[in-house]
Amino acid sequence: MNKPVMFSIIIPVYNTAKYLSRCIDSILRQSVDDFEMILINDGSTDNSGELCEMYKKKDSRIEVFHTENKGVSSARNLGLEKANGEWIIFIDSDDWIDQDLLDALVRKIDIFGLDLYTYGYRRINDNTTEYVYQPIYTVENNEEFIKSRYYKHAGCAYAYNNSLIKKYNIKFPENQKYSEDQAFLLKYISRCEKVVLLNKVLYNYYDSPTSAVNKPISIHSSICNIWAANDFLEYSKSNNIPESFYAHPVRQLYDDFFMYLSMIPDVNKREAQKEYKKGYKETLRLYPAFQKYRYYKIAYNNLSLPQTLLRRKNKLKNIKNKFNIFSKLKQIIHNTLYIDQIVRGIVYDEIQRDKDITKIERYKYLAEESDKIGITTEKHIDNEIIVSLTSYGRRIHEVYLTIESIMRQTVKPNKIILWLAEDEFTTDTIPVSLKRLEKRGLTIGFCEDIKSYKKLVPALRKYPDDIIITVDDDVLYNYDLIENLMNSYKKNPKVIHFCRGSRIKIHEDGSLYSYTQWDSPVKDSYINKLNFPTGVGGILYPPDCFHKDVTNEKLFMTLCPTADDVWFKAMSLLKMTYAKKVYTQNIKGVDYTILNNDMQSETALWNINVTKNDEQIKAVFSKYDIYKLLK
Repeated sequence: MNKPVMFSIIIPVYNTAKYLSRCIDSILRQSVDDFEMILINDGSTDNSGELCEMYKKKDSRIEVFHTENKGVSSARNLGLEKANGEWIIFIDSDDWIDQDLLDALVRKIDIFGLDLYTYGYRRINDNTTEYVYQPIYTVENNEEFIKSRYYKHAGCAYAYNNSLIKKYNIKFPENQKYSEDQAFLLKYISRCEKVVLLNKVLYNYYDSPTSAVNKPISIHSSICNIWAANDFLEYSKSNNIPESFYAHPVRQLYDDFFMYLSMIPDVNKREAQKEYKKGYKETLRLYPAFQKYRYYKIAYNNLSLPQTLLRRKNKLKNIKNKFNIFSKLKQIIHNTLYIDQIVRGIVYDEIQRDKDITKIERYKYLAEESDKIGITTEKHIDNEIIVSLTSYGRRIHEVYLTIESIMRQTVKPNKIILWLAEDEFTTDTIPVSLKRLEKRGLTIGFCEDIKSYKKLVPALRKYPDDIIITVDDDVLYNYDLIENLMNSYKKNPKVIHFCRGSRIKIHEDGSLYSYTQWDSPVKDSYINKLNFPTGVGGILYPPDCFHKDVTNEKLFMTLCPTADDVWFKAMSLLKMTYAKKVYTQNIKGVDYTILNNDMQSETALWNINVTKNDEQIKAVFSKYDIYKLLK
């Protein structure tokens, strides 16, 4: 088959006749048909080869190649040689894919135009779904990705750009039966600047009792980790891959070797030592600086190293525990000195907690009993007032309380729109509590899952000439939120108005302090270009307050995937739109009640990602040269 296609799906086949039809049928059911399927029969001794030929006769998109048994790496490499697709996907012949895998990839490829996409998978055995891996929707650079928990070693969990594979001659190592995916992945990822993570589970991994991963761990399967490290090092040295990229995965592969070795009962230490020495010598030849890692150097003569290091780690842990006990003792002494203030604080917190519980219970009652319309058709000004919010996961069952608090405002909005990810919810799966609110004026909009950006971006696209107020989905708002925001807006219609935020802090040389060091919260009501609105309190965005790039998904998901507040601040500064804190009864802007503190601490707010804010601020502010606008 010489016709160019979008996807080449490569499937090595070896004695999987029992599962092969399930695999092939899942591909033929795809909603996108622009693909070729390449079946490599790797010397099967059952009727797998005959099944391949049968499917080839049924569908012209299927190509079949028969070889003697050389292993999965050889089969995949042959598939790569024969592939005509722009994109490569590997599927194991006892696995299967969801119907919308190719469609999901097409959408993201069209948006980002990057070279690597990864998605979630289910691990399924004969009795149950054992494990589901689902990444968040974000874009990572390659070095960060291989150090993150989202980097998975399964080659079937990715879609690869074929032109990149051919350009840099990336292949699977054919001399090893284990860890071959790692060797291929690391070579490929070293050639990608960015990786797109889709927060969708699209692949089904069948945990067969006879699969390689379920075979007893051996010295051979353990040492393959070091072989994979050396294969990658050889590629890195030949292709000028920097040490900053390969140092971490090489160490990780060595750690995996020790981990697997420790799991072998009655291991032959002499044989293991012999294999380790050969692998370590080759690593030093390719990467002389590796000897600086004393852990692995000592193990050259003593493979009981992991147990030795474990004892050292336990000693350090004991020291740390003693230090923690000392710190707690200090705190007890401090608390004794300030017992009156502490008691008053506890009493105040308990009273406030009781008030919050009472308020939440009241809104639950109102939501169940009320049939009053919560929006108005009257225009308060020339523009409509749109309240926009989003929700996800477990929060969907409590968001009705937030919406109830918006429906009971002294100034009613013209629309309340709850944006939900079309991949997560349908009109049939939304809770009854939300269906009741639809009768009272709630609009539910379905859109692509762009995480926290769903709160504002879809509304900006649909209502560019109206006032948009964003609120969070786990908060009960005071009755006068919209009134306060609108009163402030009428006095200053060209300004963004917020209830809670911080103020950007700048060094003398023009660089920014770390996000955690900004002045927070803002207490004055002055218009200030350094004011940084944060979403939880409620924010009013006037029409035409953003730069034209504000709704560009490729840009915000690449530069600022988990910090929407940062992106919106940059876009407003480019439009020379500043921000002002509105009047709130609480000077800190806390005119609201959090619905579920446990859930909030567990999942966190999407638009606050402190650990990465500085990095994302730098990415966005550098691209648009925002720094000069802050002077």
